[in-house]
Amino acid sequence: MRKPRYSLTGKLTLIVAANSIVIAALAAWAPRLGLPPSTVFLLSIAVGVPLAALSLSLFWGPARLLLRGVTDGVRSFQENDFSIRLAVTRDDELGELVELYNRMGDVLRRERSAIFQRELLLDSLLQGAPMAIILLNERERVGYANVAARRLLATSHRLLGRTLSEILVDAPDEMRQALSAGEDALFTCPPKADPG
Repeated sequence: MRKPRYSLTGKLTLIVAANSIVIAALAAWAPRLGLPPSTVFLLSIAVGVPLAALSLSLFWGPARLLLRGVTDGVRSFQENDFSIRLAVTRDDELGELVELYNRMGDVLRRERSAIFQRELLLDSLLQGAPMAIILLNERERVGYANVAARRLLATSHRLLGRTLSEILVDAPDEMRQALSAGEDALFTCPPKADPG
């Protein structure tokens, strides 16, 4: 990470110094025109306040836009969108912040991709497993079920999102009792009648 060449404080100090020099020059020049001190004071305020407002607006306008861009980018991170990058156009602390934001987005995108690849591998392994696997979330709803689980439960209905009690309504009594017990259990089910 490179160190910012110009600091925000230095830029702001330069703007204030430039405005002060303009107002001091005006105040030094006005008496030569024979203006009374009160008129010089009012003239300095009339020129100095708009000049200060304009220069501060020119200073903070781009900074405000950049901060709004970083804020929008962080919101996109909350929605798992790590693709937004910001152009580094400043050589101060805000430019450094943008560089950090962009690097953080790259790291999050790589980590998300690695997790997704691991999830795909795990899903492939679990789908091919000969044992029935059903994972329930904290609300007791099915978050994952492999092919063997759908075969075991002999259901044509979707399992994801349903509660275990909903799924076991049509299951044999032995299976329903064993799975509802919440403990390890062995059970046998009578063979299904051949529909043919």
